Amino acid sequence: MGFLKEVGASLRRSNGCPESHNYDSFLILDELPIDMCGGFPEHPHRGFETATYMLGGQFQQEDFAGNKVTFGPDDLQWMTAGRGIVHSTILVKSKNRARKLQL
Repeated sequence: MGFLKEVGASLRRSNGCPESHNYDSFLILDELPIDMCGGFPEHPHRGFETATYMLGGQFQQEDFAGNKVTFGPDDLQWMTAGRGIVHSTILVKSKNRARKLQL
C-alpha cells in the first residue's frame, strides 16, 4: 500500500502499482480523503470504468455532457468512460470529513 500525491491531493493506493498489473484486472483501488484537496478539476477518462463509494462528506460531479449530481455518504457511483469522458469532482463543504473509495 502506498501514498501518492496527485493534483495536490494525498491518496492511499492499495492496488495500481506496475507489479500488480500482472495478476489483477483492477487498475486502481484508492482511498482518498478529498477534503484535503477540495476535489479535482476537469480531467479525462477513457476505456475503463470506475466505481466510487462515498464513506463520508459530499462531492459534486459534473461532466462535459452537462450532467451534474451530488453524492454523499453510502452513495455508490458507477461511471463508464467508454470512448472518453471529461468530468470534474468538487468537494461540497460540510462539517463531515469527506472520504471515498474508488476502484
